[in-house]
Amino acid sequence: MNWSSFLQRLETLDWSSDTEETFRQAAAILQVMASSPGGLLERARAIVEDPEQLARYKAIVNFPSKIMDKFTLYVDPRNDFAIRLHRMKNRAGNAGKVPQVHSHDWSFASVILKGAYHESSYHIDSIDTDQSSAELRHVEDRTLTAGSINIGMSNTAHRTWNDGEEDCWTLFVRGQIQGGGFKVYDLEQGSFFYNPDKAPKPLTDEAYAEALLQIAAI
Repeated sequence: MNWSSFLQRLETLDWSSDTEETFRQAAAILQVMASSPGGLLERARAIVEDPEQLARYKAIVNFPSKIMDKFTLYVDPRNDFAIRLHRMKNRAGNAGKVPQVHSHDWSFASVILKGAYHESSYHIDSIDTDQSSAELRHVEDRTLTAGSINIGMSNTAHRTWNDGEEDCWTLFVRGQIQGGGFKVYDLEQGSFFYNPDKAPKPLTDEAYAEALLQIAAI
């Protein structure tokens, strides 16, 4: 699937409707791209060949990361949605580190392009933002493999990790920001804290371009 067709399909969705149905539709579009992902490399090349786009997307990259590298391929002009490529590091790369349980203030859909990862999901039974307290209930553990889709709704909690021998690549789209911030939970203490966005690590244009092209060459 070429990049233009992929983007046009995503643009037809009603991103103002933060519903599971919207993200199921998004996941179906991601699956089509995953079956023929040449458009991802096409998009990566367009970014690195355009100095303005290169500067814009390099400023919001999360690379290198101990657990998951995140490369943004597109942000909608109204910020209704954003498209990213994720590379979840393998067991050797992440040194066995497992992220804490957390929640996002946007919903997402993703498809695994290569590899596999585990996910534990939780229901937020109650939360008190004044006291920074929260009660979470474990829902399920599962393993997702190549071709699997994952849908997560805003302000629901989970954690994901890769304990395999190979990295895991996913194509990911997030929806509109709903508010509430990125929360990290301490299940034993029944508390949470807000985790601010981290400033990107300094990268030369050449290092960023090389990494983006490499991760997009699925």
